Amino acid sequence: MGRTVATFRHLLAIEESRWRPFRDGLRRRDREAFDRLFDLARGHAAAATMAASPLAMEPVVLAVLLEHQKALERLTARLAEVDEGEGDRLGP
Repeated sequence: MGRTVATFRHLLAIEESRWRPFRDGLRRRDREAFDRLFDLARGHAAAATMAASPLAMEPVVLAVLLEHQKALERLTARLAEVDEGEGDRLGP
């Protein structure tokens, strides 16, 4: 028997096509950033498949938010390290 439910990767390709006119209206640097958002979503295809959401964009947006949250946490931790290092150099 064949599949009765489309894979998340297939749904993602459909969504990406649906958003093509929006993408095409963006500046070049923004188009590249837009493409990276869909790349982030592809990185979480397994989790998105488990979510079994009827709306393909929900897990896409959540995957992007997850990656942005991780980046924010990394940057915040790095900034704290830099701040601590500057405090050591300033002395009493």
